[in-house]
This record gives sequence, structure tokens and C-alpha cells, in this order.
Amino acid sequence: MLIVAGLALIAIAALDLFTTVLLVRGGLSIVSPFLTHGVWWAFRRCDRALGLDGRLMLLAGPTLLVLIVLVWGALLITGFALLYLPMLGDSIVASQGGTDRSFWTALYYSGFTFPTLGMGDVVPVSTTARMLTVIQACTGFGAVTLAISYTLSIYNAVSRHDSFALHLHGGSDETGWAAATLAALCPDGAPDRSTGTSLEQIAERTYELLQIHESYPLARYYRRRRPEFSSARIAFHLLDLVTLAHAVFDEGEDARLLRARGFVSLRNAAFAFVEISSGGARDDGQDDWREHFDRSLAQLTQRGIAVRDTPRAWRRYFEMRRRWDSRARGVAEHMGYSYARIADPDETDMGALQGST
Repeated sequence: MLIVAGLALIAIAALDLFTTVLLVRGGLSIVSPFLTHGVWWAFRRCDRALGLDGRLMLLAGPTLLVLIVLVWGALLITGFALLYLPMLGDSIVASQGGTDRSFWTALYYSGFTFPTLGMGDVVPVSTTARMLTVIQACTGFGAVTLAISYTLSIYNAVSRHDSFALHLHGGSDETGWAAATLAALCPDGAPDRSTGTSLEQIAERTYELLQIHESYPLARYYRRRRPEFSSARIAFHLLDLVTLAHAVFDEGEDARLLRARGFVSLRNAAFAFVEISSGGARDDGQDDWREHFDRSLAQLTQRGIAVRDTPRAWRRYFEMRRRWDSRARGVAEHMGYSYARIADPDETDMGALQGST
């Protein structure tokens, strides 16, 4: 039974390491997803109970990364310790004096063999024990290498996420409003060829971010202090951008934008991103949609984009927003943000970025 249990723990750790680090997007991880959801749930509950307004949740991502790596190591060390336990006193002995046959000695031997090939005070004397020791040493070296690689990949993913968030925020003239982004894409008050090209570039970066979140789900749980950096703001901004464009540019030559490759790509990318980032749909009403639409329309008008049929534009905006608002709300609430602040940036969000994320 000890051997079976030991092999099972080793197999679980090896499989989780392989599927999490090497087989990205495979969706076959065993330990990491449960640990991630459990720890994130605990951080959210504690943050709410202490009234810390998301400050405690800033530690969730780094804590999860450390815990996942420690769990991999603990499973491998414990698994090999169970294999060594029956060998103590016969195949594995103390270099001086009698050999303690307790589990703690087996755990001690396994723990030092994992990263360093042992300390020399407990040594293998049989061929089987020696070969098992070498196998564990190689496994430990491989596990440490993969853990380092995974850590670097996570922080690279976080960096690329923040870079795209800054790109979107800067494109809105640092207001956080999709209407400002749309106006900047139409400098003469109407879309042209450069508008479609710019939308396609945003779509490419959105697909890149989508790939990052699918390959390294842990990167989603690096919660940002400022909403500008959050997945929730990115998702809402992209969806609101395509929805406003759909509502405003629906007549004459302007309608060509809605058929352009860049617009179609961005719309599909935005919907895919909100689906993978969502913690579940939250349908809490539509009372504030009209106010948001009116404020967006005012920004577009101020920047020279005329809306010929406001009632029709509102109907088109309303119909399209119904398709995604509950998902966007779910992203915000899952990450511990106020949806009102995500959807309608207040005055503190409209200035240049300052302070830490």
C-alpha cells in the first residue's frame, strides 16, 4: 500500500507539472485548478470580511504561484518518501549508528535527495535504493527547472497583459472611456481606412491576450489595484467600443466599418475574451445603460462624430449590450471590482496613470 500511495502521489505531481507547464491549453491539470479556485475564494472572502477593498486580493496571484510550486515539491518528496520507507534499515541505512525506521527519516532522506542528492548521513546501499535515489534526483532537477520556467512565463504573461491595458488606456486619452477610443480612431469625425487598420491591430493584441489567459490561467489572478490594468476594464472597454461603433456607424459609407475585417476581428476577439475571463454571468439590471450611452454620445459629439438618429442608435446599442453585459459584470465581480467603476470611470480614473498597479 505504501508503494502504491507513493507512486500515486508522484504520478499526480508529474502529470500536473507536465500539463500545467508543458501542455499549455490542454486543460488536463489535476491539482492547480482546484488550488487556484480555492485560494482565490479564500482571499475574496477574507478581503470582504476585513473591508480591505481589494488590497488583500493583490497578494493572491503571487501567493498562488508559490503554493502551486510548493505543492508540486511536497507531492514528489512525500511520494518518494513512501517508497523509501520500507527500505529503511535494509537498503537505506544511516552512515553511523542505527537507522531510524520512522516516516520522518524517509521524508528527511527524500527531501534532501530531491534538490541536492542527499547529505551523506543516510545512504542507499542496495542497487534498487541507489537507482531510486538517482531517479528522484533527476526528477527533482527537472521539477525545479520546470517551476522556474513556469514562474518566468507567468510574469511574462502579466507584463504583456499590463502592456495591452496601458495601450488601451492611452488610446482613450487616459479617460478609460470607449467613446474616447472610438473618437480617436476617427480623427475627421468618420471612419476611414486607418480606422479599420487600427481596429485590426487592437484585435491582434486582444487575441494575443486571449492566448495568454488560456495558456496561463494563473495570470488572471494577478489582481491590479487600479481598474485600468484589470481584465474587467479591458473586457468592458473592448465590448463597449464595438457596441458603440455598431450603434453609431449604421448608415451610408460609415456602415462599411462594420463589415471591415478589423471590426469583425475585434468584435469576435472581445466576445471570446469576456467568455474566458468571466467568473459567471451576473444579470443585475439595465438601469444605468442609458446614462452611459448618453455620456458616450456626448463625448463623440464633442469630438466631431455626429449621430444622425439618436433613438435608433440607442436601440442598436441596447440590443447589442444585452448580449454581453452580464458576462462583463461577472468578470468585474469575480475579480472583486465595482462594476460601476469598471463601466463608468470616475474622475480619479481620468487622469494620467500614477502610483502602483
